[in-house]
Amino acid sequence: MNEILSSVLVGIIQGITEWLPISSEGVITIIYLLLFEDTTIENAIGFAIWVHGGTAIAVTIYFRKDLQSLFADTLKNPLHPTPLTLFLVVSTLVSIGVVSLIIFILKDISVTVTSGLMLVVGLLMLVTALLQTNRFRLNLGSRSVNHINLKDAILSGLVQGFSILPGISRSATTVSILIFRGFNKKEAIRLSFLMSVPASWGAILIGLFNLNKDVSISAIIALTTAAIVGFLAIRLILHLGETINFSVIVFSIGGFIVMGSLIQLIFIGSPAY
Repeated sequence: MNEILSSVLVGIIQGITEWLPISSEGVITIIYLLLFEDTTIENAIGFAIWVHGGTAIAVTIYFRKDLQSLFADTLKNPLHPTPLTLFLVVSTLVSIGVVSLIIFILKDISVTVTSGLMLVVGLLMLVTALLQTNRFRLNLGSRSVNHINLKDAILSGLVQGFSILPGISRSATTVSILIFRGFNKKEAIRLSFLMSVPASWGAILIGLFNLNKDVSISAIIALTTAAIVGFLAIRLILHLGETINFSVIVFSIGGFIVMGSLIQLIFIGSPAY
């Protein structure tokens, strides 16, 4: 496929999957490895992180009023930030620490797409699906954003950081942990989306570092497409999120990838490292 068309396709997929409780990193990593020749897992993950910049633009515009309010409150009293501001700052810093550690571990891995990689991604997607069926929560009542605390920020930041791994969904893990901590689904989704703003903007810098080359026209096209599609899709996906059981979707996708990779391992052979 033409590189420009491949970049557009990657951007469209990112713009849609970012708002679904499935792993956009996992999907983009697999798609990138399939569409772009002579690449590595490191480059694929770096590109997947980079295109999050497009959805960062989309979510920033969508939640601009909330962000403007937070910024105004912080300017009024910078020494005493609101609970929500403190939550976003701490969760972002924790995520950065986790992401940096994971990237350091992965930087020496240079295998191309294999059935073994697809098996790992599929299994991680099944883990994400299990999180979607989680009905356990601490006995904290129906908590509001005004009662959010440091423990909420640390736990949310940890799971958000680990979502850089292909197959682990950022939205699924953060929403799940917030529901577990006593927030209702609507508030958990809103907090998860607000968390995605600093995380996604940070992803632009991390993605630039991990592209291992100057930003190409294909990278810019993918990011721009992701921004446009992401903005158009966000309202629809949020609406569907209230009516559709996405765990079924994630189980289906993860199961399909696992079965496909196992068949490939059995009939084609072991992955090449």
